[in-house]
Amino acid sequence: MINLRSVRKEKGITQKQLAELVGTAASTITNYENGEREPTLETLCKIADVLDVSLDMLIRGKEKTALIGRSIEEIAKAFKALSDEHLELLAQTALNVLAERRFRVQQEKEQKETQ
Repeated sequence: MINLRSVRKEKGITQKQLAELVGTAASTITNYENGEREPTLETLCKIADVLDVSLDMLIRGKEKTALIGRSIEEIAKAFKALSDEHLELLAQTALNVLAERRFRVQQEKEQKETQ
């Protein structure tokens, strides 16, 4: 979580504000930033969402493009190595993205029909 402090400051958010938005105590954010505690995957995702950054940016300080140029087989192998918790999170994220896309397509279709 070394990059949490710099990303948070870059976004102009205080520890207290971030804690409120994430649903935790400000002291917990301090502990994350100082490396005294590590957030759960769920909390880490909430922090990334609140700060509007990727998990790679939040944790590593840069975007990772590891999937670019990989074959489907290589990507499948990487997914198989993930824990059940991580796979569930990825699956839910994919379903959310798909639902959002379908909603936007439906809205666009309805707008065209009313014009």
